[in-house]
Amino acid sequence: MKITKKEIIFLLLILIFSFLIRFWRITQLPPNVTGDEINFLLESLKIIEGRGNSFWGLCEPSQQSCFSNYLISLFLKILGLKKAILAIRLPSIILSTLAVLPFYWLIRQYFSITPSLLTTILFTSSYWNLNFSRSAWNNIHLVFYFLIFICFYKKWWLAKKIKYLVIAGLFSGLMFYGYRVGKVFLLILLIYSVFSLVCDRNSRKNALKYFSSFLVILIISLLMFLPQLVFIAKNRQSFLARPRATLIFLKKEPVGYYGMKTWGQIAGYQFRQTLRGILFLDKVKNDDVENLRYLPDGSPLVDLGTRVLIIFGLFILLTKFSRLRISFWVYATYLTSFFISSVTVGPPNSARLVLILPIFYFLVGFSLDFLARQKNFRIPLIIFCFILVFLNLRIYFNWAGSEALRAARMPALEISELPAWLKFQIPATPQGKLMEIGK
Repeated sequence: MKITKKEIIFLLLILIFSFLIRFWRITQLPPNVTGDEINFLLESLKIIEGRGNSFWGLCEPSQQSCFSNYLISLFLKILGLKKAILAIRLPSIILSTLAVLPFYWLIRQYFSITPSLLTTILFTSSYWNLNFSRSAWNNIHLVFYFLIFICFYKKWWLAKKIKYLVIAGLFSGLMFYGYRVGKVFLLILLIYSVFSLVCDRNSRKNALKYFSSFLVILIISLLMFLPQLVFIAKNRQSFLARPRATLIFLKKEPVGYYGMKTWGQIAGYQFRQTLRGILFLDKVKNDDVENLRYLPDGSPLVDLGTRVLIIFGLFILLTKFSRLRISFWVYATYLTSFFISSVTVGPPNSARLVLILPIFYFLVGFSLDFLARQKNFRIPLIIFCFILVFLNLRIYFNWAGSEALRAARMPALEISELPAWLKFQIPATPQGKLMEIGK
């Protein structure tokens, strides 16, 4: 597959568009700075002062990897505290914008130019994608690492050059240093490898290659994760605090979970909610505190038009079960996401399900590719897709400036309060020294 010059121009335009819709009014929308963003800022300031945990460690209070805070601290040094909001959100803006490139390369392997371009612009303008891309939350970083991993893993199978497998392993290791769900990424690769081996007509011949490639990725990932694992072992109780709050099976008793009284009721509820959210793309619970700040007004993970395209794309893919290797990534990510959602509180939680975001749009690509090949359907299809883009942007930006989102993001600081807060309320910090950053 060779990408043409005309194609590159369109892709660059999409890249610029992706950056602009993330950067526009970023210091005003979302309308406040959440507690999580404040924590990212504080930990990044500690890093600049030389008082933060190591590059490999975990940061307070949620015990997430410090890697994302090191990225933020870099932008704080460049931009200074006067542009703190931009600095803490810029890593998400940049990585989510760059995710367009590996995403397009992957789907272009299977689809023609027009559906590939349309799918890419739908992916980058999704209100789900936009919300996490315009925040300091680091879960959207995983999407970039995941897509880059698949690209180099695919290159390894195509070119048979070990350097591609090593690079894939490095990005697999980075998954351990992003949002927590990145630590189960190897489960996706394991399921993918099993699907590939079972469906491969030359499975006996390729069995060693499947096993060795998985083993190389595993070893590189674990070697990268080892320094953090040592840190976790020394701070085990702190690290386990968040899993104890989010994992269903770590609860001592079922009483109090959405009014249920038995573990059987909880298991049924978890399964139904996950099935509705991931497979049927139904609305999430309106009273779920986290999803109220992740998705507009309790919306489903995607809009209605995209929902139809995803379900139709899944149907198309199932008819090509063992003929397309990308289908195994779809099945593996679906199964892993279903598992994550089933064992964690408040399913389906769009923050923990972020790895399935690009997978949904792979399925959109199958639908658009099928429809684009129908007679006299290309122009109506382009118009339909741009309507979806417009609707997603309108939904997101109307919601981003709403009082509903402002309330859902509490506890938070108003943007106008941040300068005073930075000056007077950073504990145990030499104020003068910090305020000199960026001057």
